[in-house]
Amino acid sequence: MNAIQKQNDFFESHKAELLEKYAGRVIVIPDSLVVEEYPTLEEGYKMGVQKHGYGKFLLKECSPQEAQVQIISPIVTVL
Repeated sequence: MNAIQKQNDFFESHKAELLEKYAGRVIVIPDSLVVEEYPTLEEGYKMGVQKHGYGKFLLKECSPQEAQVQIISPIVTVL
């Protein structure tokens, strides 16, 4: 399983608890699967790159609705 799938699977399997804790926030899920929160996609992306490097994290809006776009550093992927 690749890192992107592992990070996305982590989000899906912990979605209820993540929504309870981070609803309306932007979360970064790096390879270590330790969730970080940020107020905006821009800040989440910037801090994710600084802390984890390009291609090492999933950036996602924590919302009960499916996000239109999820950003996976360094590419944008529509899931």
